[in-house]
Amino acid sequence: MKNNHFDGAASRRRCLGYRRRILEMSQRVSALHIAPAFSCLEITDALYHGVMRREADGMFRDTFVMSKGHGCLSQYVLLEDLGILKARDLELYCRPEGRLGAHPDCGLPGITASTGSLGHGMALGVGMAQGDLIRREDRRIHLILSDGELQEGSTW
Repeated sequence: MKNNHFDGAASRRRCLGYRRRILEMSQRVSALHIAPAFSCLEITDALYHGVMRREADGMFRDTFVMSKGHGCLSQYVLLEDLGILKARDLELYCRPEGRLGAHPDCGLPGITASTGSLGHGMALGVGMAQGDLIRREDRRIHLILSDGELQEGSTW
């Protein structure tokens, strides 16, 4: 298994480039959620480049769920940078001929859960983790939640 070494200075440079990419995309699409993507960009970068374990072939052993579906652009630009999504995928974001929507859709490269409804990803992540325990699989599930998912009165 490949160990990730997290470099904070490299992360700052990557995140600046990711923000530029998101802003470039915003010039072509009106359905863009810039603020949610910007607010979780460093967390997403730290997960993919420092926390999530990778196999020797570069595939991720761990799973990431973007429960904060409106922040999916942070995941999309990162997956593009890692070579998992293509530049053309991001160019066609939220367009009829494209395959990337305003929320993550399971089945697309690098996307393990369809999310968007607040709290939805948390339930999916807990279910994935429980299944892994039953099957004795060595996988960690990482989630990004919005603050709206854990407001006072939540039943978590």
